[in-house]
Amino acid sequence: MGWFGNRACSSAWMRQRTAFRQSPTGKLARIGVGSVIGRSACCGGPGLSMEQRYSEAAIEFERAIELDPTLFDARYYYGRACFKSGELEKSLRLFEQARSVRPEDYESVYLISVVLTQLGRPNEARDAHKDALERATKYIDLNPDEARPYVLVGGALARLGQRERAKECIDRAQSLAPDDDAILYNAGCALAILGEQEAALDALEKAIDAGLSGGDWVPQDPDWESLRDQPRFKELVARLAAS
Repeated sequence: MGWFGNRACSSAWMRQRTAFRQSPTGKLARIGVGSVIGRSACCGGPGLSMEQRYSEAAIEFERAIELDPTLFDARYYYGRACFKSGELEKSLRLFEQARSVRPEDYESVYLISVVLTQLGRPNEARDAHKDALERATKYIDLNPDEARPYVLVGGALARLGQRERAKECIDRAQSLAPDDDAILYNAGCALAILGEQEAALDALEKAIDAGLSGGDWVPQDPDWESLRDQPRFKELVARLAAS
């Protein structure tokens, strides 16, 4: 599953925590006490889940949701943690809740499609892929120089069998963010789905060179299924585990 670049996840929650520490009192007051406390509680969850301390992370996320039922981030990152720990049904529910809280979001919908695929529900997954594609395309229209939506669109198109369009988006994402480990990793995932094995491994190697972590996740990521027995893939996984 793409979209689990650890640095991207870590950076997001660190930025969020820093923002709350630095926010003026007036701004916090306008947000509301429950929202502020809820977001602050959420900040510990992603870090704990990256350390595979899933039960502790769950406590943080659930506390954040209880304090602020409208909080998107807690549901989104909790869903990611549940997917990584193998709780697929719970992950799906959380991503669906995240989509309800923020209807314009494209990432939660994309992850819904990936979870549905893993759950063996291909028709629903295909519908979710199309929904994510539509949402991300609209976002690109407003933000043409951001790499993240391009690589997501590339992954969605790859899963829908639209090879040429998928490769165009993947190339665009990599050109916009040639040193971003999460973008490179997810580009590799999409290329692996397309059967572009050498290009996929090239992207994975570049991601590792750029600082990718998560040696525990990559070997079990279903997007790499077709490459698991490849010697180069095994070498890269071993290198990642040792880093």
